[in-house]
Amino acid sequence: MVSILLISGGAGGGGGMTGATATNRGGGGGGGCSAITRWVGPVYLLPSRLYVMVGEGGAGGAATVDGSNGTTSWVAVYPDNSNNAYIVLGANAADGGNAGTTSAGGAGTGASPFTVTRYTALGNLLSVAGSPGTNGGTGAGTNLTPPTTHFLTGGAGGGGSAAGNGNGAGGDITGSGFYATVQGGSGAGGVGGQGVHIARPFTCTGGSGAAGSGAGTGGLGGNGAYGCGGGGGGGGITGGRGGDGGPGLVLINAW
Repeated sequence: MVSILLISGGAGGGGGMTGATATNRGGGGGGGCSAITRWVGPVYLLPSRLYVMVGEGGAGGAATVDGSNGTTSWVAVYPDNSNNAYIVLGANAADGGNAGTTSAGGAGTGASPFTVTRYTALGNLLSVAGSPGTNGGTGAGTNLTPPTTHFLTGGAGGGGSAAGNGNGAGGDITGSGFYATVQGGSGAGGVGGQGVHIARPFTCTGGSGAAGSGAGTGGLGGNGAYGCGGGGGGGGITGGRGGDGGPGLVLINAW
């Protein structure tokens, strides 16, 4: 028997908005997280050689630029992922967070579940949709509550600044169970926290949001752990860069 677990690259957080003092400058939205795909089946039904591609995390957006999508992880019977006829399994990748605007940066959406191909019926397939990041703000970024249906998260939104030139705090990843708390940036242009990977039970978080700066440069969003979204960059006179999405992962076990 063989068990294959696939996680694709997480999406990058959106960059914070660049704008003059005494104007609304929103933080970027957090990137979404990967779908999770698992397949278990008899090893003798598969060819002796499989081809594996591990997805990459999407880059965080520069100031006033959307974060990039993650890329897909896949396992195939032939080294060509452009033709579904060859693909045994895949895990869809998530969308990048939107850049900050005069209101807020929208969150990147989570990835959709993997759809069945001709070879997935050789065993038992489970594919779970990813979850989104959270929005940035012209004040504080939106905190992210981890999902209850899987073990990854998106990234939290970045903080911004409004007409009063305040320094909006970055959104937190709010810990629960085995999910770690990742605090957002604070103060003028504080950086977002890096995503956390816990080995057992396997649990990962996205990056938290950066703080905005009323009179300077917004902070940098935190990078996501495996498959998780990057945090949004902070808004400021110069917007901060969003955090990168975490890399993908493919685990194959045979017995």
